[in-house]
Amino acid sequence: MITGYARSGEIAHARDFFDRMPGRNPVSWAAMIAGYAQSGYSEEALRLFVDMKRDGERLNRSSFASALSTCAHIAALELGMQLHGQLEAGYESGSFVGNALLLMYCKCGGIEEACSAFEEIMEKDIFSWNTMISGYAIHGFDKEALKILESMKAAACSHAGLVDRGMEYFYSMNQDYGITANLQHYNCMVDLLGRAGRLDETQKLIRNMPFEPDAATWGALLGASRIHGNTKLAEMAAEMIFEMETENAGRYVLLSNLYAVSGRWADVSKVRLKIRDTGVEIAPGCSWLEV
Repeated sequence: MITGYARSGEIAHARDFFDRMPGRNPVSWAAMIAGYAQSGYSEEALRLFVDMKRDGERLNRSSFASALSTCAHIAALELGMQLHGQLEAGYESGSFVGNALLLMYCKCGGIEEACSAFEEIMEKDIFSWNTMISGYAIHGFDKEALKILESMKAAACSHAGLVDRGMEYFYSMNQDYGITANLQHYNCMVDLLGRAGRLDETQKLIRNMPFEPDAATWGALLGASRIHGNTKLAEMAAEMIFEMETENAGRYVLLSNLYAVSGRWADVSKVRLKIRDTGVEIAPGCSWLEV
């Protein structure tokens, strides 16, 4: 009802309905905040967000996204950064909130913070890419905008399995546009070659690239090794990740499931013992493979 009233422009009726609700939950709070934000009532949206937190309601992704969008609309960078701090303190996040955070920083001129927010979005969608490209371009970072555009092309080729096209884009960056590839570009190519099963080429690229591989590099190799059943290579990639990110539960689960598919139950037990000994918590989205 709240959403319906707000969408039809009856924001006063939406608030009246909200106020008369005998029991409010995070969904109703988020709907009212979103209604205010989408109707241009920025001050009311932010005030209600503060009320929601003060009343002890769980701040969900919808309420955060609406509050961040409001900050973007009124260019309230300092307040947006405070909201970002709450997200880092353990509140619910994800790509939905990540996109709202990215938009807020881009519109408020916090390009360095926008870049960090962009990197933290694990599953980037078209909105993520377009927002970052536009943010760079609007604030005069033309070369950086082109770099992100080339990264987007490489990522698209990776998910579509267009290996040769992706390689063409990668090498044309420097030859045609004078853009020097960064670590993110190389990681896209690692993912591209790995998904295609060209694991020897993937390893060669990692050895020869002018950067130290990071956890994302090894994560792409681990994922490719799992897809193509190369347990030995997966073990090596997993060990590199564990050295960099000791609490990365998802990688532990991925390696354990690969062992399970290969029938290596002793190794499955070792991984689970390692998780228990290190105190890593398994997130709800990470599931063990039981056979």
